[in-house]
Amino acid sequence: MNNYQGTYSVAIELDSLMSDQMEVGNGLKLYKSVSRTGTKEKGFYSHFHNIKGKVVGTCTHSGNMIINHEKSCPITDAERYEKVTTTGNPVDVEAGDTVYFSFLAVENPVILEQSAKKVIISVKYHDLFCKVVDGEIKMLNHYLLYEPYHGEDIEEFEAGKITVKGKRIKYGTLELVLPSSGRRIGHGKVIAANKGIKGARLEDVAEGDTVLVHKKREQEVEIEGKKVFLTWNVNVFAKIEENEIKPVGKYFSIKPERPQIKSTLFIPETVIDKQKITDGEITGVGTGCTYPLQKGDRVRFNDFIQFEGYNDILAFEGQILFKWEPKQP
Repeated sequence: MNNYQGTYSVAIELDSLMSDQMEVGNGLKLYKSVSRTGTKEKGFYSHFHNIKGKVVGTCTHSGNMIINHEKSCPITDAERYEKVTTTGNPVDVEAGDTVYFSFLAVENPVILEQSAKKVIISVKYHDLFCKVVDGEIKMLNHYLLYEPYHGEDIEEFEAGKITVKGKRIKYGTLELVLPSSGRRIGHGKVIAANKGIKGARLEDVAEGDTVLVHKKREQEVEIEGKKVFLTWNVNVFAKIEENEIKPVGKYFSIKPERPQIKSTLFIPETVIDKQKITDGEITGVGTGCTYPLQKGDRVRFNDFIQFEGYNDILAFEGQILFKWEPKQP
């Protein structure tokens, strides 16, 4: 066998490759298709599942994929102008490891070796989700696995139609309603996690935690026979502990302060409730926050996450505009 050593890509052995389909280690098949642009043809393999293979050659660098793109995860203004990539992060696989990755990584596979019984392809290291060592799932790069909790549907009747308003979830005495439209939020139990990589770290979440997750760049995968959800760790914004929502990563929890409207007229509470909340007092700080703020600070913000049934709100640090002090009388 050849000794494969790549710069940004690892060599992965699959079971076999035929003229029109590729057999993968977890019993799935990739079917070969051809796309045409003018007179040029491009072959690729596709399937709506992840792929399992064995590492037979490692790489020297972890890759150069941009990981702080605002379409992928929340970023601050400073990060918007700073290109953060996977370059410089450690390579954490070795020959013999079982790894999982997306079918998208082999849309146009680079075949290193091929026989009737197996095929060895090249896959970018930053496309690897996780590895399995002695039956234990260990996450790679900036990925996290969680098992979703589904909750109870909340229905509402309007204009002769029944629609699902959201999901009611309960943890002890804590009861929340997750919306079914607008900002899509998932929740569940972490199956496997790591601290992430430079530019996409998550220090305060571990296996077994119950978390709240932005359903962005999320996909259902099957790892070691179990169907779970895969997401970027920076999409986790809170965890639930002791009947409380605690911010993680670059998020703050804030006790909102309703706007004070000065008027000689009587203003109903329903009108005040509709005023946009912009101020509040910080009650919790995620370990990834870089802003010099702490519990008790009063801040102004321009966006937030709010749950029906819970008083505090959550805000990404990039949504904090400034810290302010009330004027002394």
